[in-house]
Amino acid sequence: MCKKGKHIQNILPDFDITKPIDSQVSLKNFDGNAELFIGALRDFEDELDARMAELATYVSASDEWSIEPIIDSLQETAAKLGAGKLTYACFYMKQAVENKDAPDAIYYYPLVVEAVIEFKSYTRKCISSTQSLNSSKP
Repeated sequence: MCKKGKHIQNILPDFDITKPIDSQVSLKNFDGNAELFIGALRDFEDELDARMAELATYVSASDEWSIEPIIDSLQETAAKLGAGKLTYACFYMKQAVENKDAPDAIYYYPLVVEAVIEFKSYTRKCISSTQSLNSSKP
């Protein structure tokens, strides 16, 4: 779909996209610090609703100028957290916007939304299980 885009393997890590978060990539990005990683998950998860609402507004208005920085930021943070599906969906949407290819950008938007929903569901389970582990420590 991205006709003039860069080759994805040269830009992004190779994620395991069978899971919402590739723990090998994410822990490597946080130098193995699970607490720092969980904190970053919480922060990103807290911001996602507002960012996605803003993105929806700009997509419906076909405001490419405003879409690109949001998608770029989502992609960067998702890559750091090891959220492969979200990273790839954002990458392809961003490429379509950069190539001024509105039909492709619109095509990738639902994939971004789907990846966000999957990511949020998974992170809530991760955060919940971490909280229960911490509360059971003496």
